[in-house]
Amino acid sequence: MSASGGVTSSRTGGRSPLAGAIGAVLLLGFLVGFGRVAEPIPLAVLSGILMKIGWDIIDWRFLTRIRRIRLEYIVVMLITFGLTVFVDLITAVALGLIAAGVVRSRESERHELDRVRSLPLLNPAFFPESDNLVDFDPFRMPVGLVTLRGRFSIASANEVTRAVTADIEDHDIVILDFSSTSSVDESAALAIEQLIHSARDRDTAWIVLGLAGEVADVLHSLMVLGAIPSECFVSNLDEAVVVANGILDARKATT
Repeated sequence: MSASGGVTSSRTGGRSPLAGAIGAVLLLGFLVGFGRVAEPIPLAVLSGILMKIGWDIIDWRFLTRIRRIRLEYIVVMLITFGLTVFVDLITAVALGLIAAGVVRSRESERHELDRVRSLPLLNPAFFPESDNLVDFDPFRMPVGLVTLRGRFSIASANEVTRAVTADIEDHDIVILDFSSTSSVDESAALAIEQLIHSARDRDTAWIVLGLAGEVADVLHSLMVLGAIPSECFVSNLDEAVVVANGILDARKATT
């Protein structure tokens, strides 16, 4: 009922949620209180009115560009159209919103994954003096850097964990850079915790760089970083290099 009222309101110039709500209430009142008024109207006339309304609802601008629309959005449109014709409008709107949400979630996943950078930290301080640097494999550097840029949510949580885990297997220390992270939701925070624990099982140490603001609040409230010593929280890369060298020297001394 509210979906029908919303469509009618939109096509008659309504621009706010209140206009859609008023349209739905008026439609409900017409059906409940004034149904007997419409009862004598021939079905052929009502059919003509519905055909005209249906014709006006069609988004012709969308259809003229359909060859340039991405396939997933076309699929959502066809699902909604088929359900509207063969089931009912309310079901079509509900399932259409779910399908559109899945599509947007996939887009968010790709966008968030593109903002993850995992690379070896090619700092001269970490090059072993005894190695031949010509034959040295940079991807087996003792220290790696994982940078999370932008926002991270449930959409990319598991994929980020899988992608980064494969990249940090050969590092003794990983610097987790949050200096360019704008937000992290609870699911992504727990995925980061899983990443930290899985790396620590391989005796990989962690250094947290640039953690502040809302991101820090979320991670600390969930105790995601509780296993990382306080001296491993730094504000810039130079400090991270100093801490990393200290960890490496301590490990050399014990071997």
